[in-house]
Amino acid sequence: RVEGLGGQVLFTQDVKGFTATWREDRNLLRVVAASDTVHGLSFEEAWLRCDFEGPASGWALISHGTQTESGYIFGLGGVVEEVDYQLEASGTWVGEGYPNQTPRLESDVLFTYEKCSFPVELSYRYSRVQAGPQTQPFHVHSHTLRSSASFPTVTYINPRFSIDFGWRGSDDTPQSTRERSYGASLSFRGDTPWSWSLQGSLRNTDDLIAGTSTFSHSIGGQLQVPFDSILLTVGVSLSSMSGPGGTTVGSDATLRADFPNLPGAPRITLTAGGGASTISFQATGALFGATELDWSWNYTTDPAGISTWATSFTLRFPTPFPFCGPVRGRISGRLFLDVDRDGRWSPGDEGIEGVLVTADGAEAITGTGGRFVFPPLEPGTYKLALEGLPPGLAPAKPLPKVDLSAGAELELAIPLRPQSWIRGRVFNDVNKNGLLDPGEGGIPEVRLLIQGGGGQWELFTDSGGLFVLAVEPGAYRVTLDTDTLPERFVLTTPASVEVELPEREVVRVEFGAYRKPRPVVITFGPPTARFSYSPTSPVVGQPVHFSGADSTAVNAEIVEYRWEFKLGDRVITTSGREVTVTFPEPGTWQVTLVVKDSNGLPAATRGTVEVRPAG
Repeated sequence: RVEGLGGQVLFTQDVKGFTATWREDRNLLRVVAASDTVHGLSFEEAWLRCDFEGPASGWALISHGTQTESGYIFGLGGVVEEVDYQLEASGTWVGEGYPNQTPRLESDVLFTYEKCSFPVELSYRYSRVQAGPQTQPFHVHSHTLRSSASFPTVTYINPRFSIDFGWRGSDDTPQSTRERSYGASLSFRGDTPWSWSLQGSLRNTDDLIAGTSTFSHSIGGQLQVPFDSILLTVGVSLSSMSGPGGTTVGSDATLRADFPNLPGAPRITLTAGGGASTISFQATGALFGATELDWSWNYTTDPAGISTWATSFTLRFPTPFPFCGPVRGRISGRLFLDVDRDGRWSPGDEGIEGVLVTADGAEAITGTGGRFVFPPLEPGTYKLALEGLPPGLAPAKPLPKVDLSAGAELELAIPLRPQSWIRGRVFNDVNKNGLLDPGEGGIPEVRLLIQGGGGQWELFTDSGGLFVLAVEPGAYRVTLDTDTLPERFVLTTPASVEVELPEREVVRVEFGAYRKPRPVVITFGPPTARFSYSPTSPVVGQPVHFSGADSTAVNAEIVEYRWEFKLGDRVITTSGREVTVTFPEPGTWQVTLVVKDSNGLPAATRGTVEVRPAG
């Protein structure tokens, strides 16, 4: 066994291959080679990732494939991630002859800035795709620029706005493609008093060769209303498209009722749109042992008035039939954003596409609606993993180990939850204004305690005073441990703050502190007289307690307290550290306290007490 080295070998009558992985510190190298004699296909591939010291990481890919022809794929990319921003860039070149791939060149750049009150994303994508017959090939060039901004401070509706601009053109003569497009979208979502979402979009595409334009817009929304034993979901969408062929208008409506507490957890769904309507019923239940029955029924009426109905039954057995002999099993499922957080896929949830799901070397890519299907696998235990999740998403629960038996077909639901981040800095607030200004450095090794979301985390700032924590959206309290500040540092900002984290957003928290000058030690000097009294707003005839206990002396003790209370010609005198006085008249009484320390040095202080009439 070699430390950091692992691999797997696949050997069947038709397919043969291996994969090897090497890890060392911040480096990862993966090599894969395989061949399929049935399809006459083979490929070899190497992928390298390196996490450099600091905020940068990079990757490189080279792949060679052969079928009727052979070709190469080269890829290169990297990420620079700081507290305030993130920059990602990648490029891929697919050469001619690579099996099942169109020759092309692609590059992507994504910049995210999170310092401002509305985090911004800017992205640019370029592609050059080969088109036309092989005897006279040409290329179609595409440019897409997109910008989006979210407004996390508007917590109840969580708005998000995006705009994009695109251009496509070919380099053939005469030119066959020249288009430009621009669009915008706006969405809102919230959970008060119930979970809801609303989104709308506009898009215009101009065909500059044909001189035509196509304009489309859509608006939709969804509302979930929970009752005692029913979860009711209502969804509506409207859309229209105008172009050379005229205008088309469409609408869809969905009404779904889930009964999770009834046997079989039945679901009834009614959909209508495009002149057609459908009512469906689904239920799942256990018959005996681990054997389960799925039943579905639907009734549909199309725009022509023709009605159809269908029903299906599916039995799932815990083991294959004995006469089937040794067979493989299959793992399939769905990867989705669990909007209603029930751990199950429902039409209101959002399927996540383009994510690599692995099962101990086997791979599957999520497609439409987040569906994924692995090729047939040998019986055994498989550990699932995800690669390439979109930013802001994380598994809602740990990914399971799957026990796959011969003949079994396992259907998995992998729910995702939105993820947010608390990022911040403890900085040397030189000018003591409570704000992080240019040139003010960070303070390392300061302890922070973050509480909320049913958990508690302890963090320490790095060499630049930075800290970051990925958590679920919700309310959190961030507290700085002042005992871990360097000597003589005091805070210029509150030691504890409460923050509300929207979904897939970053909230900044900054703590300022400055170093106090070394104290000047005074060994001799006069005392300081101070007093307090209660109640603070007395009335005539009410006893008022006065205390001179706050008076101090320098390397001595206060040995004498003399009081004088004066209103016009009326004077009341007394002595003692603690005294009680009853004022006989209303008005503004002047109070004088004279103290003397054990060195014979005196000090005095004056104040007023406003006495109100009785009753």
